[in-house]
Amino acid sequence: MKNHKQRWQASQVLVALDPTADLGKVTVLLPLSPSFRQALPPEAMAQDYVSLPASGVQLAAKASPQEHQSGHSITRYPAPGHPTTEHSAVALGDEEPGRLTATIEREATASGTKAVITVPLHYSNYQEALSEGVSLNMVAIPPGSFLMGTATEEIAKVTRLETWFRLWDVACWLRPEMPQHRVQVSGLCMSKTPITQEQWQAVMQTNPAHFSGLSRPVETVSWWDAVDFCDRLSQLTGKSYRLPTEAEWEYACRAGTQTLYSFGDRKTPLRTYAWYTWNAQQKTQAVGRKQPNAWGLQDMHGLVWEWCEDPWHPNYNGAPSDGRAWDGAGHASKRTVRGGSWYSLADDCRCAYRFRHDASFCYPSIGFRVVMSN
Repeated sequence: MKNHKQRWQASQVLVALDPTADLGKVTVLLPLSPSFRQALPPEAMAQDYVSLPASGVQLAAKASPQEHQSGHSITRYPAPGHPTTEHSAVALGDEEPGRLTATIEREATASGTKAVITVPLHYSNYQEALSEGVSLNMVAIPPGSFLMGTATEEIAKVTRLETWFRLWDVACWLRPEMPQHRVQVSGLCMSKTPITQEQWQAVMQTNPAHFSGLSRPVETVSWWDAVDFCDRLSQLTGKSYRLPTEAEWEYACRAGTQTLYSFGDRKTPLRTYAWYTWNAQQKTQAVGRKQPNAWGLQDMHGLVWEWCEDPWHPNYNGAPSDGRAWDGAGHASKRTVRGGSWYSLADDCRCAYRFRHDASFCYPSIGFRVVMSN
């Protein structure tokens, strides 16, 4: 839910019938985010919860009368009261950028005295204005789970990518991608392409790129530089921007698939989706010219390596299963990069391929993209 340029800082909202209060009311447990509270009625501003009539209530973000009249920024919470499980959709205005929607699963006892509603919030596509004529396109990534990494049975598939690959060598190369494990990822928004030089200049007022061109990705940036960009972008917009975690990056790259690439297991179509060693002419190219994956993201394969938030770990033993950055143990001075680049072979551009560099390392093949979430 959005209030001016702010949105709820919550991945889910728990709505439950208050057992200690009037049974005709529903209690909404609220996060402590000021931007969340600003969308509520004045009487709820100082509370950690608000009681709502059992008939349901409409909460509207503070906006102009015209916005209210057009129905923008309004969401409705149905209340429990029936001994059945119901499914209903809650959505903000159709023209509200970055709006959140919710699918409500409601369970109620036969007596109707107890109910819990869990509301997963989903982002939608939006465009972030950075300066006059410069914007950042953000793509909604739905929550879900996937198998992260490479399974042992995929070793043979990777071996077939190049005629000179040998099974034993490939098995050794793939150890950092193992063991394959299931990860649950929350909803978020990810930039449609790597950050361009034009976008970098709009936020940082500099341009460190080796290959000049405003529509080309910014490169020759360290992990620290990328983090600094995210911090400044957050200050500029009032939202929470950061680098994607490794799990978020791979989940977004796969876009619902479990194949070597987002488009399948064969490398032949890679030219359609990626700039890599066989078509990039030994330099970066303008972003957004290749086919997007199923979720609308472009240049996830090739073009530039992309920094992720996580420190480097040599394998996935002990990796978290909730999509967060793996901060424990590992090599804190080294950070993970994903996706391959303009000089990479097809193997480096696989969804599961991972590599590392020192956090202060810069090179003309390394860039990044950003995510926005709570």
